[in-house]
Amino acid sequence: MDYDIITLATIQCQLGSFNARLKELDYYTAEAEFEVKPDRIRIRLMTCPAVEDKYAHETFTFWTDSNEYNTVDTVRDMLDQVHEHITNLPTGDEVLKQRLTRTIEAARGMAIELNLDEKMINPFVELMKSLASNAITHRK
Repeated sequence: MDYDIITLATIQCQLGSFNARLKELDYYTAEAEFEVKPDRIRIRLMTCPAVEDKYAHETFTFWTDSNEYNTVDTVRDMLDQVHEHITNLPTGDEVLKQRLTRTIEAARGMAIELNLDEKMINPFVELMKSLASNAITHRK
């Protein structure tokens, strides 16, 4: 049997690195956790962009040897996938800007449904354009 040799110290170091990188993205809370079970291993990333969302974390889970999604064969593959996922995460500020843009779009849609004067809708459109032109959706 060919094992992918990786030590617990390596895993701890990688998790520390993941947590440090998540903290740099400036979320309200963000953490990586590692779990070993008899039939699988998982790393779960949890991010929360704002204090008002503290009970609504976005979670992304990586598995080995499971019937779940995001399955990989080795812990090394899992660590590589987690690294790539964190690299492509937006910052906490970018997530909040995306949420603001969606909220403004919803308000614009409601204004149109209510047949409000175009003069009332135009500021929403201009604000959305401004946010879109200044936003970077993902860092690479």
